[in-house]
Amino acid sequence: MIVAFCIPRFERANFPLQPWLTIHRVAKALGDRGHSVHVITDNAETEEHEKIKIDGVSSLRGTNSKQIGRLLSAIKPNRVFVTITPLSLATAGWYQILERHSAYGYLSYPFYTNQQILKAFPYLCWKDRWEYGRNLLVPRRVWTDRLVRHFNGVICQSAHTAQKVETLTKSKINAHAIPPGIDTERWAPEMGPKTVSDNNYFLYLGTASRIRGLLLLLDAFTRLSDPDIRLKILARGADEIELAEIKRAVERRHINERVSLQGGWMETAEIQKQIQSATAVLFPFILVPSELPVSVLEAIYFGTPVIVSDLVGLPEVVGNAGIVVPHTDVKKLASAIQTLHRHKEYQAKLNTMCLERRNTIMSWDSVCNLWADFITQ
Repeated sequence: MIVAFCIPRFERANFPLQPWLTIHRVAKALGDRGHSVHVITDNAETEEHEKIKIDGVSSLRGTNSKQIGRLLSAIKPNRVFVTITPLSLATAGWYQILERHSAYGYLSYPFYTNQQILKAFPYLCWKDRWEYGRNLLVPRRVWTDRLVRHFNGVICQSAHTAQKVETLTKSKINAHAIPPGIDTERWAPEMGPKTVSDNNYFLYLGTASRIRGLLLLLDAFTRLSDPDIRLKILARGADEIELAEIKRAVERRHINERVSLQGGWMETAEIQKQIQSATAVLFPFILVPSELPVSVLEAIYFGTPVIVSDLVGLPEVVGNAGIVVPHTDVKKLASAIQTLHRHKEYQAKLNTMCLERRNTIMSWDSVCNLWADFITQ
């Protein structure tokens, strides 16, 4: 079978991130199974990637319909998967070409409400405000009509988004939920619940960006009455300039003694050790760029509860293995941290729930099998 994926900026630097992470994993797995796999992308890096044929185009915008159309006609794919947003549905004229093929949308983008975007705006940089706010400018009827007209179905990362797509399109299109996976071999936790310790800390893990809620988290720590609650920030990939900016944000809030900071590259074993020692891993997302961040799954799989915002698919994936708080609510976030710190029995209960929740988290092999079954059905 010939399968094509259409996704912008498909390059190695983006492979650890969604949606490129899932597309790369699935495309490679399909290639290993003997399928002919093409990735149509708009970057200059066009060499083959482990049984994946990279087909470069000058742009994936609607103004490049002729080049994309010629390429699809030459490839003759049996299935085409396209990463889509409301904005791309409204502006990409070449989507009309997909009516000649068996085309499906891939949604890692969550459909936020106007209220959620407005609550998030004060915490976002201008780039993120434009990136997410512009999708709200597209009338719902426009993008839903084009979704139904050009695509046979949609694959989402969560049942929440799948249900939302079907509701917004009045069940005129089928939406299938296939979550991301994790490398279960690399993230094998210790057997049994971990020991609850009075010396544990709360861990922020990920890029130090506004959209992930780091500044909101620092504001929450100014509200904590227990002086021994500590925060460790593992700002993955942060350089000296970014670390200096975080330090200034910490100093302005006068919480220097509570906060430790580490950036740059980190080995997996080091990250696992930090997660294992933490009381909880904090994911106070302002908006979730990829709906279901793999780092949330990894923390739970490793046996450590999480505190997350009540956005899109996060409550669904966390279940009883953590605490869900209203997004952008500094007071509720601080309260959740303080409650978990004070009540050791609650910590132990959540640690146990992580062991149960672990059984629902799939490996990448299992995820790729679901994609393969869907594609070949």
